[in-house]
Amino acid sequence: MVSRRFGSCPCDCRPDSYALGVEWQQAHAPSLLYALLAKGIKVRTSTQAITINSGRGPIKLGAGSLIIPLSGQNMTAKEVTDFVQSQNKKWNVAVESLMGGAAADGLSAGHPDLNPVNLPKAVTLIGQGVSPYEAGELWHYMDQRLGLPLTLLDKKDLGRVTLERYNTMVLVDGNYNDLGENNFKKIEEFIKRGGTLICMGKSLEFAKSRSWVKLNAIEAEKPKTDPLPYGMADDLLGSRVVGGAIFDTKADLSHPLCFGLPDEHLALFKQGTEIYKLAENAFATPLRYTPEKTALSGYTPRGFEGKLQGSAAALTYGLGNGTVLCFPDNLLFRGYWWGGFRVFANALFFWSTDRPVKS
Repeated sequence: MVSRRFGSCPCDCRPDSYALGVEWQQAHAPSLLYALLAKGIKVRTSTQAITINSGRGPIKLGAGSLIIPLSGQNMTAKEVTDFVQSQNKKWNVAVESLMGGAAADGLSAGHPDLNPVNLPKAVTLIGQGVSPYEAGELWHYMDQRLGLPLTLLDKKDLGRVTLERYNTMVLVDGNYNDLGENNFKKIEEFIKRGGTLICMGKSLEFAKSRSWVKLNAIEAEKPKTDPLPYGMADDLLGSRVVGGAIFDTKADLSHPLCFGLPDEHLALFKQGTEIYKLAENAFATPLRYTPEKTALSGYTPRGFEGKLQGSAAALTYGLGNGTVLCFPDNLLFRGYWWGGFRVFANALFFWSTDRPVKS
């Protein structure tokens, strides 16, 4: 079987092949995927690893890998391959020519485990009460890394905008309780029609307050109630803050939110003391903090690591025909947390409308 270092990124695009294959584990595969979808090129993704014949012999493509058929497109095979090659120069992604529709392990190109990928059309709410830092990190990831346009909608203008033009809404850390009942219903209808709501940080509590999700929080240790000198207040309260630490999580690599991760251990950056129990649905917590030796780097308050161990780092919930994805932590911290990038990309591309993969 052929193996390769994807850093070399050859582009084997043959117009006479059956399809093109892209290993999803590559860093810039999501950027290439958006470019393809924006061009109107149909792309499918495998929900399991497959072994298939390429122009250089049998290769293995991991779960989440992209299959780009060269027939049934609105472009000729040569136009598709020329476009992929042009994007390859920009994103440095290895592409393989697949010489047949049947995989060596029996998974054919028409198999139901090969699902169509839809173009994300995303909106996020900004304004009073919403973290401008995390909104900026979200915009930077979407616009600068993926090339994917993101609508930044001020909370006060939500009532004047139709959400039918979008299939994904992202709520970063912030307070959304002032949106008003009409807008609460508007977002709920958006989800139930098949939309995806991605919540991070304190926006999880907003989703919980609307009964869109069933989150069970684990309370962090409370300060002592015995009288203490006022001069100790800053030191005591500061000692109970998680200003930024790195923790180990364990990923379910068979779950769409974890496609493309190289192994089951993923380091995440955590700010704040929000901790949540695992979902009642056994399949709905694809990412959880490891049950031991969770802390990897940084300061944590006494007793905090023990409560974090084994808790949820990602939860998925269905609501009507749509999905609410919950991430207690910021996956896009300061624009350089690459492990979080991949999980967020999976939330964007593999959980949009008409996707049959939600828990």
